[in-house]
Amino acid sequence: MVTGLGSGCGRPPMQTRVSMLTRDVRPATRGFGHRRRTALFWLRRQEEDDSRIGRHAVTGTEDPRYFDYVGEAKDLIAYEADTLSQISQVLFASELSVQVLSRVLVALENEALENPDVANAMEDTEIDPASFSYIGYDLREFLRVMIDLDGLLADDPDYKHNQFRYNPVRFMEVGCGPGRNLYILQNGGLLLWSTLEGIDIVGPYIDAARSFFKLGESVWQGDARTLDCEPYDIVFSNRPFSDVSAQSDYEKRLVGSMKKGAYLIAPLSETHKQDRRLVAMGDTGVIWKRL
Repeated sequence: MVTGLGSGCGRPPMQTRVSMLTRDVRPATRGFGHRRRTALFWLRRQEEDDSRIGRHAVTGTEDPRYFDYVGEAKDLIAYEADTLSQISQVLFASELSVQVLSRVLVALENEALENPDVANAMEDTEIDPASFSYIGYDLREFLRVMIDLDGLLADDPDYKHNQFRYNPVRFMEVGCGPGRNLYILQNGGLLLWSTLEGIDIVGPYIDAARSFFKLGESVWQGDARTLDCEPYDIVFSNRPFSDVSAQSDYEKRLVGSMKKGAYLIAPLSETHKQDRRLVAMGDTGVIWKRL
């Protein structure tokens, strides 16, 4: 029987087995010779394998030097499959947790912006046509960038500290809106910080940041184009201007006002990749360091 060819012992001689495989094939049938040669080839290969690993088809004895590589490989594959399954479960739980956290914080932010006092004030506020109205940076991306930044600071000798992972930083968010990101940094433990500050040109956003997220005097109404960034170690700027020319001019001035060694986080930038005063850092594509 074909199913017995791989059993390793108690099998009939090779030529007998070939005959058993091909006895129902008429000599006149087209392809008979090819099928017979193929069957003989694989039977010889099996005999060679049996001899090489020390198994004796007739007696069923085993060479003491024989090692069950196949069995070990199967055990290893089973172990790796189980480990990968556990890792997948952890990653799934982590991703689910981030999604839940994102929904909760976005809901809180929307509640702050929909507050009647804020909403009514926004109706009476004129926004510069060259500027974007507030667009919250994707929360999962923000968390990923902050985690990457934390690792960069820990490895940066410019921020070395004898007691902490790195020297606590002064953080500025340009265009902070109602303050969601600052609130996360204040309470989430993502960074070691000494001060967290933010500005926005829209007054009602600052009112929401102070009343809803309780950020107090750490946020204030101000123009990004006149902000002095020299005191800050980290500047986060999620493209405040929709106009390309206005954004480019703003970026050049921003980098010029930063101190050497400071980090800039700037998604959707126009000029930072070409600015020789900056060097790209990390894996996110939005972090630079001032040279």
